[in-house]
Amino acid sequence: MKAVTMFAAAMILFAATTMQAQNKEVNKYFSDPSIYKHADIPSALKAFESCLAMDNAGVQESAMAHLVMLKMVIPSVDAGEITHRLEELSTSAPAPSTRYKAYIASQVYRNPELFASEQGAEYNNGDELFNALAARLQSSVLSYSGN
Repeated sequence: MKAVTMFAAAMILFAATTMQAQNKEVNKYFSDPSIYKHADIPSALKAFESCLAMDNAGVQESAMAHLVMLKMVIPSVDAGEITHRLEELSTSAPAPSTRYKAYIASQVYRNPELFASEQGAEYNNGDELFNALAARLQSSVLSYSGN
């Protein structure tokens, strides 16, 4: 169990440093958007995919938050396997919060244009990001007229 936890911590550290290698601000949860555009995206996606496969809700939810930011900054990023894994987690993760965040993240991956106005904002943590995305999703779904 301790080895799995250490591995999970190492994977998050690797994924975060891959995305934040040039980030000068110490206390930011997310990298500056310009950093995402210069990151090694394939390596970051592999690291985040490994994090999503962990049996630790915190690791999974942190990876989801960073994956969402990546998709909002680079909507064209091709992440079919990530989208599939998010959809799986939205129905099979043990923790309700993980299932809900996975559902929201999968919607960002399926419909990034819907969340364009959330891209420019700064978020202090993953929960702030997911709250903003959930509000956008709710207002979009409830205002849909079906026409």
